[in-house]
Amino acid sequence: MKVSKRPMIQGLLFAAPIVLSSTIAIFPSRAASLAFSTGSLTLENFNRSGAVNPNFPAATTFTATTTNATDGTVEATSDALAIAVIPPLATRVTQSSNARVKGSGRKLSGFAFGGSSSNLDFDTEDGFFRFDFAASLSAISQSTNPTPGERPSATSFAGFQILDDQENAIDFFEANFTAGNPFVVRSSPFIQFTIADTPETAVVSGFYARQFAEGTQLRVRGITLSTAAVTVPEPSMFAALVILPGWMGLKRRKTLVQEAVSSRDRQFE
Repeated sequence: MKVSKRPMIQGLLFAAPIVLSSTIAIFPSRAASLAFSTGSLTLENFNRSGAVNPNFPAATTFTATTTNATDGTVEATSDALAIAVIPPLATRVTQSSNARVKGSGRKLSGFAFGGSSSNLDFDTEDGFFRFDFAASLSAISQSTNPTPGERPSATSFAGFQILDDQENAIDFFEANFTAGNPFVVRSSPFIQFTIADTPETAVVSGFYARQFAEGTQLRVRGITLSTAAVTVPEPSMFAALVILPGWMGLKRRKTLVQEAVSSRDRQFE
């Protein structure tokens, strides 16, 4: 793992097996593409009880799809889930999102987006705050009989923020997986984690622990984002379809950042 210092990039699981099965019909001179992504997050074992702030939804989901085909067929689907559990039950957050696009033809485009968010407030009492987390991500893009300009793309994101009672970001964790690229994790120093990954999936687990002043009020915000897109041929505006975590408009501040790339690209110092 390579750890480096740089300006903090604010990012913002229920870990479940991911099974993807797809059959794409192949026609002469016709492109067939598949893009799929999923992200999930679990926050649990809090040492303090969580509470819902009426000004912030405890759990929210959002999805969107768009398709267009003038020579071929395209399908786009997305889904999202978010559950926040508070006392008298043990405080726990589970959330996930996924996006999938499949297309075949000479001229088509499809885009899918799924996202989830959660917000819980905590009174740290004596100042010590701790919880466990797990995140699972998958990003897959495939092309059969590709044509010039064809581009399937899939990106998955899962992360959380620790904010004070003025909505200022204090600490963060973010995991990002783009199909065909190394898995990347960034976090502030008070987060410990381990990574297990393959070329198409990754699982991160760890914990957050920090001592604050007595009576400090905190908010924990969790987020998952999943995007998938297929275009044949690639339009000039394709880049505008790729929704990055920054789309959420989260705040930025300067701090120390831990960064780790996937095990297959990891460097040791």
